[in-house]
Amino acid sequence: MISLDSSHWSDITHAYGMASDIPLLLKALEKNPGPPAAAPAGAPHAVRRSDTWFHLWSCLCHHGDIYPASFAAVPHIVQIGLRAAAAGPISCNFILLPTRVEIAHAQAGRGPVVSETLMESFRAAIARLPELVEACRAHAPWSDAMVRAACAATATLGGHPRFADALLELDERTIQKLLR
Repeated sequence: MISLDSSHWSDITHAYGMASDIPLLLKALEKNPGPPAAAPAGAPHAVRRSDTWFHLWSCLCHHGDIYPASFAAVPHIVQIGLRAAAAGPISCNFILLPTRVEIAHAQAGRGPVVSETLMESFRAAIARLPELVEACRAHAPWSDAMVRAACAATATLGGHPRFADALLELDERTIQKLLR
């Protein structure tokens, strides 16, 4: 795993260029790992754009595209999530973003070529997703988003990225239609 203080972050890219900004975003997650507070009614879209998760998603899994920085950041995201879940509820994004990166990686022809070192750290982090899901169980009840993230992570780990992708697309309306 690349240290957050390593200059190597400047050697890898994300959706907008060099990934030297990713360590600061990951450090911000360490300080505030809880579920995001809802924006006040009528709040401008810019309020959400200031969110650390918004920036991480935009940089690391931009419209389903992934980058070398995605593989470098996922081990940190999982590690931060595990530490934070021991203390209290966490954002479902700790499970969801690594799962989405793995879904994109598992789809044929998607994703960048990365060093074996990055790939080993990434694989080890993905293998720890069940541990992260289990750590979150102590903070039930889960939001619908957390349930979908946990189920999708399980499907992805079981070798079913398309099924995981479908689970993440479920919304309340679709679920109601399926249950009729």
